[in-house]
Amino acid sequence: MMSEAINNIILRDMTASDLDRASHLEKEAFGKFAWTRAQLEDALERNDTAYVVAVLDDEVVGLCGVQNICGDGEITNVSVDSSKRNLGIASRMFAYLLKRGCEIGCTAFTLEVRAGNASAIRLYESAGFISEGVRPSFYDSPKEDAVIYWLRNVEDIKTN
Repeated sequence: MMSEAINNIILRDMTASDLDRASHLEKEAFGKFAWTRAQLEDALERNDTAYVVAVLDDEVVGLCGVQNICGDGEITNVSVDSSKRNLGIASRMFAYLLKRGCEIGCTAFTLEVRAGNASAIRLYESAGFISEGVRPSFYDSPKEDAVIYWLRNVEDIKTN
């Protein structure tokens, strides 16, 4: 199933028609801390932001976004449908997002992640991100540290 699902994934920029499904995925992944439909819609209208989706069997099953802040690409969201996790969708989608980030002028990337989110940390580290700091007790419900990651060498992304 894994290789079949990966082969059928379509990666593309998010469109307005994806907003309802994208906001549902956000809520499923992040609950009360999820980006709202209105926030995702605003992101679509910005020139300094790229949002991408993963589509499987005509359904959006993942989304992620990046905002270019003075050349630093701040990864804002990474969400995958709970029934489609551990199939490699996030890693393909994330790699595509980094390329899109370079296209909008990002020369480095940063993100923060809950210290206990082992699967996300594996994804980010496998993409070359390096932990460069901790924000103690940053997250609520439950209270948890945020680990700050950076990817500063994007030349490999630009050439692939």
